[in-house]
Amino acid sequence: MNALYAVIVKELILLKRDRAGLLVLFLMPAVLVLIISLVQENVLKMMGDSGIAIVLADEDNDRLGREIEVLFKEAGITPLKTVEGEVIDEALGRGLVLDGRYPLCVVIPRGASASLKKQAMKLALLAFTEKSEVKQPPALPGKSTQDAALNTSQKAAQKIAHKSKVDVPIGLYFDPTARGSFKSSAQNALKRAVTGLEIEFKAEAFGQIFPEKMARIIYKSMGTGDEPDAETLESLRAMVPAIQTEWINQPVIKLEERTVSRLGFTTIPSSVQQNVPAWALFGIFFIVVPMAGSLIGERKQGMLLRIYAAPISMGQVILGKAAAFLMVCGAQFTLIFFMGKFVLPLMGTPEFEIGPHIFSAAAVAVCAAFAAVSYGILLGAASKTFEQASMFGPISIVAAAALGGVMVPVYAMPSFMQKISAFSPLAWALNSFLDIFVKGGDILTVWPSLSLLTAFSTACLTAAWILLSRK
Repeated sequence: MNALYAVIVKELILLKRDRAGLLVLFLMPAVLVLIISLVQENVLKMMGDSGIAIVLADEDNDRLGREIEVLFKEAGITPLKTVEGEVIDEALGRGLVLDGRYPLCVVIPRGASASLKKQAMKLALLAFTEKSEVKQPPALPGKSTQDAALNTSQKAAQKIAHKSKVDVPIGLYFDPTARGSFKSSAQNALKRAVTGLEIEFKAEAFGQIFPEKMARIIYKSMGTGDEPDAETLESLRAMVPAIQTEWINQPVIKLEERTVSRLGFTTIPSSVQQNVPAWALFGIFFIVVPMAGSLIGERKQGMLLRIYAAPISMGQVILGKAAAFLMVCGAQFTLIFFMGKFVLPLMGTPEFEIGPHIFSAAAVAVCAAFAAVSYGILLGAASKTFEQASMFGPISIVAAAALGGVMVPVYAMPSFMQKISAFSPLAWALNSFLDIFVKGGDILTVWPSLSLLTAFSTACLTAAWILLSRK
């Protein structure tokens, strides 16, 4: 036991002397978590997962603008009608997007609501026009004959159609750097607003026209003539029940968002919930470089040979190195989790939520750190020079991190890469952390991943012991 303790102390003293290496070990994952979390949080905003501001030039000041404003807010997009006390118009909105201050400017031109209402009235009138009356023969005796062939409904429809030919498009000025997901979210909100108002206007127009059409049909069925006078028409209209339009906006099917969880624990995953454990794992696995360098340096300088000459076994040397670097990994994890809990929220990101199973998370952290340390010892035992270890180590860690879902979610990878991802130690550890922090898992849930990490560590240490014994 004294020999093992001596090895641990020796490794810690060597680490203390390498202040630049310690700074890299602690500073690199901290900076990665800080930068990636802030950048990804902004990306999520651009995708509509949280509020993002755009500018809205509502020159119409009518129902369409109000509806668009409400639906943008429901989609997680905040439309601004004023910026720094100045009312947004088309020219100002385009300038703000061009300067890169906002990703989108929506311009609702004057008369947009009125044009939409006229089009709805036109379609409602055409709904009561018989097909035979809409499709006229190509050749008729004359214009007067054509007019006589048209009934009142079709004449009114043609009149409305002629007046509502003016096209009033809604302008969308996107920043050229805006991505497709944000564009789709904004366009879908606009389509919902326009479609909703179209349905309302059509229902209102139908409600206005239907009683008059029914009154004319009743009068005609009485056999008293083709056209009733105004007083008779009004009395017959009173007999037809009024069509209410309030039911138009009442949903028939309700969509209820639910979160998949275990043991009743639920949390909404954020960029912080993903990035803190992901980049903490990425940082601790980079400990393989100083670990491998330590072993190679001791072997080259003859220090390892002098250690073996002492009354100490190879296993004690390996376990002592592993224990010392496990302490460093534990300090790394503590620093990163502290940043996620207290520092990142000060910069506008959500707070990192550990959840109720903190001891399960600690078990995952220990197993992941043990896997990283074991891989570092194996790398040091297998490499002949420090250059070999410094080249192969980082490349292998970056590859394992990419396959493990640290940089890109596994479900976004091609199918063959998803299969390869199942062999990455970082994937085992990251999935375990997400299972605990996001899905409410516990030690029983992540036990298969912990077993894989332990088996990986054991295999690495065994291989390192064999290689060092031969050398």
